[in-house]
Amino acid sequence: MQLKPINQQVVAVVGASSGIGRNAALQFANRGAKVVVAARSQPGLESLVEEIRSLGGDATAVVADVSDFEQVTKIAQTAVYTYGRLDTYDKIEGDFSNQARSWSL
Repeated sequence: MQLKPINQQVVAVVGASSGIGRNAALQFANRGAKVVVAARSQPGLESLVEEIRSLGGDATAVVADVSDFEQVTKIAQTAVYTYGRLDTYDKIEGDFSNQARSWSL
């Protein structure tokens, strides 16, 4: 499988309001990806989107709790609605007890 270069991807980063998730979102944006950032903290997401945009990047935020599957779906739907697709889904947050689920848009 041939992956698109990062600068051609739409990437969703969960757990993006602080720490490693925030840094990952900034790194994706710095490399040219369109970024959908998600977390439970709206203020953290708002400041992240402002920072990405101030650096010339493209980002949108979704307040979501990944323990609620409908909110996880909302993240993907926002990416598709805003950018037309979702290429990469990056879940970086503290609770790794959630099990993967398959789903479609």
